[in-house]
Amino acid sequence: MQVTNIEREFVFSASEFALIQQKIKQLAGVHLTDAKEHMVYSRLSRRLRHTSMHNFTDYLAFIDTNKPEQQAFIDALTTNLTSFFREAYHFDLFANYCTEFNESKTKDQHCATLKVWSAGCSSGEEAYSIAMTSAIANQSLVPDVQIFASDINSQVLHTAQQGIYPLAAIEKLTKQHRKRFFHKGIHLNQGLGKVIPELQRLITFSHINFLDKTYPIPTDLDVIFCRNALIYFDQTTTDQIICKMLDHLKPGGLFIVGHSENYHRFGDVLQSLGNTVYKKG
Repeated sequence: MQVTNIEREFVFSASEFALIQQKIKQLAGVHLTDAKEHMVYSRLSRRLRHTSMHNFTDYLAFIDTNKPEQQAFIDALTTNLTSFFREAYHFDLFANYCTEFNESKTKDQHCATLKVWSAGCSSGEEAYSIAMTSAIANQSLVPDVQIFASDINSQVLHTAQQGIYPLAAIEKLTKQHRKRFFHKGIHLNQGLGKVIPELQRLITFSHINFLDKTYPIPTDLDVIFCRNALIYFDQTTTDQIICKMLDHLKPGGLFIVGHSENYHRFGDVLQSLGNTVYKKG
């Protein structure tokens, strides 16, 4: 039975939709519900036109042998919603953590670097928010901080690496943040703002698929931001990913998740601090 209507350019059968659900889960771990059928058709029909394919069956066979288009398939079906300082209370807590970290360095007279992972960084606003918070907490544009930021979507990673955003997005920040951390575009770049180089140098962006067996991330992280990146996975897959992530977090480190996420089932290794923040035991 077809799940299509006469206004659609391409035939889109229930069996083809089911194959797409299986394929994106296999490649990226994403669980697409039946309610996403219209979204899937809309996004992938653009890929059919781009590749001059005439049906979804041929397209799915094509991505099995074409790695660039396979990545485009993943990009099309992964959702990326973010903004600067989203869920601001997390950054208030992180600022306090930075202060406590620096105080412990002074007391112990050691030179440890604060290491943070923005897992599922999307177009980079979270990673740059972490960098801005670090700079302010350390009263320096060159704080002793390393930020690792990753995403599976190559398009949003490119935006993140560029660090260029519409002024409409930047104007939601405080005047202090805008003046200190962004250059306003002129002439051809009018209407855009670019993150200052000092912040960009704090961040290493990389392409990471949560389904990978290993992650090219240090195993002595102090903080992991993984907010709303796992809500598109089923619980079994989510739990497997979290276990791998926690292998990269130091005891006492913070695991920060989205406002709708609850990981109390990991109570043997994660202590809830409230406000969707956990501390690794």
